[in-house]
Amino acid sequence: MIDEIDTGIHYSRMKNFLKTVFRSQKNDVQLFMTTHSLECQQAFAEVFEESDMAQYQEKVRQFTLLEKQMDK
Repeated sequence: MIDEIDTGIHYSRMKNFLKTVFRSQKNDVQLFMTTHSLECQQAFAEVFEESDMAQYQEKVRQFTLLEKQMDK
């Protein structure tokens, strides 16, 4: 579990950072990452659309939680 994975990573380096994280995984480890950063979420989506990351596409998922406003 990596909470707020984007903390301390400049947005211009986020794609390279995410690639490094996924390429360095060993032993079939499941990784959970959290973020509040829209830029990080966009970088995540873009990274796995690139041809050099195609091998990971079946293994990654991105979920976004939305708060529903309740009627009063």
